[in-house]
Amino acid sequence: MTNSLSEQNSDQDQRPSDDFSTKVKDKFIAFVDILGFKNMVDAAEQTGGDMRHLIELTRMLGSNSDSQKFTRYGPTICPHSTYISRDLDFKVTQISDCVVVSAESSPAGLINLIHHCFGIAINLLAKGHLCRGVITRGNILHSDSQFMGTGYADAYKNEQHVSVFRVDEKERGTPFIQVASPVVVYVSTLKDDCVRKMFARMTDSDGTYTAISPFRALGNAPSAIVGPDFDPHAMKASCQRSRKLRLDNLGMFEKSEADADDQTKAKIAHYKKGLLHVIARLDEKERKLDRMIETGQIPYGSTFL
Repeated sequence: MTNSLSEQNSDQDQRPSDDFSTKVKDKFIAFVDILGFKNMVDAAEQTGGDMRHLIELTRMLGSNSDSQKFTRYGPTICPHSTYISRDLDFKVTQISDCVVVSAESSPAGLINLIHHCFGIAINLLAKGHLCRGVITRGNILHSDSQFMGTGYADAYKNEQHVSVFRVDEKERGTPFIQVASPVVVYVSTLKDDCVRKMFARMTDSDGTYTAISPFRALGNAPSAIVGPDFDPHAMKASCQRSRKLRLDNLGMFEKSEADADDQTKAKIAHYKKGLLHVIARLDEKERKLDRMIETGQIPYGSTFL
């Protein structure tokens, strides 16, 4: 017996649209979440239930609008690198305190996914918060509304076991976005100078594992080519502004540390150490600039880094 019109329409609504593939794809995948989010939710509920700050944090993870930027403009990092589709098949799905990001398996796909995760780490650090995650490669079906596949499952499972920069064998779940070894090997085999250089700028290694590192980039900024218009006074002022920002970041983590448990303190310690290293780099930059100002000897043609 033929279904009623309403039943037929219901069946049609449940079938995937023609422009939606139901097959998994081999893609680069990131799973990232905000550490300590549950405790922040509990605290917000106990003090009136205002989730404004938490909503602001989750927005830093990304949204579908990030995917749309690639549809409109194509790759933004290393735009001349090899890609399969101009939009990099870049997908972002944010749920509660975590995000799943995927991009096509190409040099441009990977470096733009790395850059997205780098932005998450930097933005959360600026607010005094930590994140943890895994970047891997595997099978995923990722649409604007859902995701599934063994690649995602592996990233999700391994997120809790991030071990990069750990201080001893007992420490688990360090607060970084770790890059899986096959992905690191993939980058090492590329002849694409832009991808290799950008990957090196946004990551660091402990000799065993590799992860997104906000501290290397923060330590390198500000930088400039020492050309005819180079002004050591202006650069010194820029270094001092950066130093103040990093001290503010450090203060946020020290404030969070005051009421934290031992496990959380261990995670915060990683970021305090990184920020102190950045501040030391900025102090050294100021000393170099002071010498230029005092002696009038400016190394034109070099890079101030």
